[in-house]
Amino acid sequence: PFSEKIDWGASTHTAEVILEGEENPFDPNAIDDIAQLLIAQCKKTTTLDTINPELTVDEWVGKVKVWRETTTTSPSGMHLGHYKALIFPISEETEQKFMQRRGLTLAEEEPTLNAKRQAILQAHLDFINYVVKNKYSLERWRTITNVMLLKEPGNFKIHRLRVIHLYEADYTILLAVKWRQLVHHVIDNNLMNPSQYGSMPGREALTPAFLEELQWEISRSSRRSLLRNDFDATSCYDRIIPSLANLIARSFGM
Repeated sequence: PFSEKIDWGASTHTAEVILEGEENPFDPNAIDDIAQLLIAQCKKTTTLDTINPELTVDEWVGKVKVWRETTTTSPSGMHLGHYKALIFPISEETEQKFMQRRGLTLAEEEPTLNAKRQAILQAHLDFINYVVKNKYSLERWRTITNVMLLKEPGNFKIHRLRVIHLYEADYTILLAVKWRQLVHHVIDNNLMNPSQYGSMPGREALTPAFLEELQWEISRSSRRSLLRNDFDATSCYDRIIPSLANLIARSFGM
């Protein structure tokens, strides 16, 4: 029943009821106690839609600047290099050469290359913000290429393949920027469990390993018994349910 009433973006009426913490919209006889507990935990912990959905020029430039141009993106063919070219200023020497080819000078009433570059960049951002504001999904954003990477050279067994999804570059930028803002929002408002270290700002992957080593050393030096159980969720990212993940993300303000 969950997949029937909660869409991919968790934007249905049932999703809103769950987020507001109102009466359980599902028939208690149709779902077990664990599922009911999960639904109850999806109640909003902050104001809904706290994160501003629109992109600014600074946010766009900041993400594109640090993104390696060799990264494979955009099934449509819109290479990341096109976006890179729009964020870096054009030198005055290049401007003069361009004007000379056209028989013009920089003093004439002619838009410079930098002005045209900034106009194209702003037009692209205005288009993305208009699409997001009106909750419209572009067809190219819905076109995703699945790529299978070999974990071991020459081993084509299905469990030894790594699946990655190639999205449009501008859609990826939108998700990356807004997800980063969401993470900082939950950290600033103490909404995240303090034991969470993955993808958290100011935390390193070595810290959990160091804490685990300290636990074993304390147990050894104090001669106290310690029982530890680790669960490695195999292919956990491949098994994430998008509708549930988006519902939880919205409960934190996305």
